Amino acid sequence: MGIETQLTMSDLVPNVNQLTMPTFSHAPFKDQKSTIRFQMDYSHAAIQKICEQNLIQKKWAISDYPEDYLWIHQCSISGSDDGKLHLKLTMDVITQKLKRKNVLVEFEAIPVVENGGRQIRLSHPEIDLSGKNQLLEWGLKWESWKSKFQEQNLFLISLDGSLVKAKEALNQKLQQEQWPDISIKGQMDDLRITKIQLNSYSMKINVEATGQWSLVWNKSF
Repeated sequence: MGIETQLTMSDLVPNVNQLTMPTFSHAPFKDQKSTIRFQMDYSHAAIQKICEQNLIQKKWAISDYPEDYLWIHQCSISGSDDGKLHLKLTMDVITQKLKRKNVLVEFEAIPVVENGGRQIRLSHPEIDLSGKNQLLEWGLKWESWKSKFQEQNLFLISLDGSLVKAKEALNQKLQQEQWPDISIKGQMDDLRITKIQLNSYSMKINVEATGQWSLVWNKSF
């Protein structure tokens, strides 16, 4: 941003009451976008709802045969200060030779940002030892399950809906924000996740919002 001026000399005393300065504004260059960074604080209950939308009431294949699948009924989540999410899934395990109802499976995973900051992957998922032993008794292997789940993106959690709502709320807030003689024009176009911080109470998600906007000063002197 720059202001150009021209200096002139005069022997006349100016009338201060008649002096005015035109309004001016600051805006990025035409092809540049401004950035705002902020943090979204999710309770584990909120993350659980998002996971439920992705996980439950769906068939998840556990082999190359369509008759072999999981049907997840419930999902509960808790966090820890070691950066891992702990999940408990209640599911039906259905295969050609086996039918088990309401099986409880517990595992933990590390949430990481993927797909340009639009999604979270539960990386390095590991089932508890008792769950592994139970699967082996049924002739099933956790490593085979995990490989199949990764192919189906079972562990990929989309936050598109939450980011859209956050963008709408942010733009609404910007339009409502008012200061004496200052206004904001424009809006944020894109939001993406840059970092995840997990503790036993919540998941803090750092978000970067970019868009074309300008700060306008309407004051006249």
